[in-house]
Amino acid sequence: MQQERLCVVLGFLLALSISVAGAWANELPAPPLAQEDVVFIEMDVNKHEVYQGEPILLKMHLWRFKNRRIASGPYRGGIIVNPTTESFYVRDLEPETYEVMRGPWIYDVTVTHKLLYPTRSGDLQIGQWHWEGIALINRQSITEREKLYYKLDEGPIDIKVRELPDPAPGFTGAVGKFEVSSSSRIMESVTRGVPIEFDVTVSGWGNPESIGAPEFPELDWASVSDPSASVHFDENNDGAAPQVAKTFTYTLTPHKDGAARVPAFHFVYFSPEKGGYVRKLIGPVGPNVP
Repeated sequence: MQQERLCVVLGFLLALSISVAGAWANELPAPPLAQEDVVFIEMDVNKHEVYQGEPILLKMHLWRFKNRRIASGPYRGGIIVNPTTESFYVRDLEPETYEVMRGPWIYDVTVTHKLLYPTRSGDLQIGQWHWEGIALINRQSITEREKLYYKLDEGPIDIKVRELPDPAPGFTGAVGKFEVSSSSRIMESVTRGVPIEFDVTVSGWGNPESIGAPEFPELDWASVSDPSASVHFDENNDGAAPQVAKTFTYTLTPHKDGAARVPAFHFVYFSPEKGGYVRKLIGPVGPNVP
C-alpha cells in the first residue's frame, strides 16, 4: 500500500511538466522518477594513493530535486554524521551551492569541501557519511502534502599513504608543490641597531601547518631573530584545492654600520609529483646583486 502511494506521488511529480534540454525538450517521455532520484548524496576524493602530508580534496555532495512543489532537506531529529578522519589533519573549506541538470532533471547541489592531510603512512580510511532528511511534496494544497524520508550513507573511502623517503638537508616538513619569493629593505648600507625585515613567502599547494621556515644563513654584520609567520588562503580556484601562501618574516638587527648582504640559501620541500625533494633558491640579496 505504501509503495502504491509512493508511485502515485512520484507520478504526480512527472505530470508537473519539468523543463528539460536536448532530446527531452523534443517531447520524448522522461524516465520514471523514483524516490532515490528526489534526494541523494555522493562522496568522492581527488586521490586514492598519496604520500604522507600530501593534500587530498574530499567533496560531499547533497543532491536535491528542484521543483516548486517540493521542499527537501534535513529535519528536526534527523541524524547527520560526518565521515571520520582519524590520522588526517583536516581543514574545512567554504561550502559551494549550484544548480545543475542531471539527465532530464534539475537539481540544487550543496557541496561540502574538506582538505585532508595524512599524518602517517599506511592504509587509512575516510569514514562513512550518514545523512537523514525529508522531502515534502505538495500535490494541490498544503493539506495534501506527502512526506518522503531518507536515511542515506556514502563511503567509507580507502586511502593508501606512502612514507616519505629519508629527508634531504634543509627539509622542514613541507609536502606539495611550491614557489618561493623574498623581499627586504636592505639598502647599500645599514645603520647599527636599526632593524631590517626580510620576508620569505612560500606559496602553492600543501598543508600550511607543515611548511617550516627555511634556515636563514648566518650573517657577520647582524643578528637574526626567529621568524614570525602569517598564512593566507586563496579558495577561488574553481572547486580545486585552494592555494596557500605562508610568509616568514625575519628581523635582522645590524651590529655595525656599512654594507649589508644576505647570501643565497634554500627552501626544501617534498614533491609528490616528482617523487623526490626540491630545492628552491632564495637570494642572494644586497648591493650589486642582480
